[in-house]
Amino acid sequence: MNKPNLLASVVSGMLALAQNKKALALTAIKSLTAKVNDAEKQRFMNSLELAQMLAQTKPQFEDFCKAVINKLKDSGTPAKDLPKKDELIKLVYGFQKSFYYKLIKVGELPKNVVNKFIDKCDEAEKDGKDFARSIEALNTWAKNFDEHKGEADADAESIADLRDGGERREVAWGIKSGKLKLNFFTDGSSETNFTDAEINALLVEITAHIKSKYAEKKTTPKQREKLDAVQREKKPVAVNKLLK
Repeated sequence: MNKPNLLASVVSGMLALAQNKKALALTAIKSLTAKVNDAEKQRFMNSLELAQMLAQTKPQFEDFCKAVINKLKDSGTPAKDLPKKDELIKLVYGFQKSFYYKLIKVGELPKNVVNKFIDKCDEAEKDGKDFARSIEALNTWAKNFDEHKGEADADAESIADLRDGGERREVAWGIKSGKLKLNFFTDGSSETNFTDAEINALLVEITAHIKSKYAEKKTTPKQREKLDAVQREKKPVAVNKLLK
């Protein structure tokens, strides 16, 4: 038995003893934990409803802001003293500007994306994993979901990565060709929906571009020979190796 399994087995066995359950007030604590989780869910659903209402009334708020500005102008208020939108957001709703725009962004999300996020939270909870039900987490998850157009690699990301609204891994650099994408992330991982043949063709294109742009000025005869060989053979070679 490996170490994690042994530990889980020992803890489980000790918790089965009535005296340990009583000493740790385990039943009461688990009941309170469930109530806290339910409260967090309800808080998120309330925030979601608020976000959707704000998004729904956004055009009316924009008109209201313009009317306030016009009224102040009519009363002789100089341009430098006219309020900015964030001041009006605070006065009308009591929100900071950043929180208002986070809510608006969520309120404008398609219903199917919001429902998918909730499903992912539910799945994580059933699996005993940490999960985040928050406006910040939903915005981050939805951004990634949109970038992948709902592909499997977006769904495969664990919702636990969004705990406390934490950001996902970031794209260091990438290549896009129509619906095809190749992304390299800051954690050293990569994702693509290119086929092997498409990757090979792409690398041939890249090496040809490097040759045409830099060969005469920045490469040695030996390096140019390698570039020529790639074009002739149509074989993929890591670009960073070509110029060594």
